[in-house]
Amino acid sequence: MNKMVYLRWLDSASTEGWRPNTSGGLCEIESIGYLTYEDKMEIRIVQSIADSGYVDGITAIPKSVILKRRTIKTK
Repeated sequence: MNKMVYLRWLDSASTEGWRPNTSGGLCEIESIGYLTYEDKMEIRIVQSIADSGYVDGITAIPKSVILKRRTIKTK
């Protein structure tokens, strides 16, 4: 069974059209998902895993932008 994890991480952000230079900036994101892959550069979580092993909603996050990581206990 895959571990469920909580991640708080930074993502890039952009705006559309002409705006003051103070607009925009990085976004802080919170994600919860099943851990399916991890190496020294990235972590991948998914929202759902079927009995067949197929997954849905893959999110790959560079480890360099992760601010907080916590394993969520499941039954």
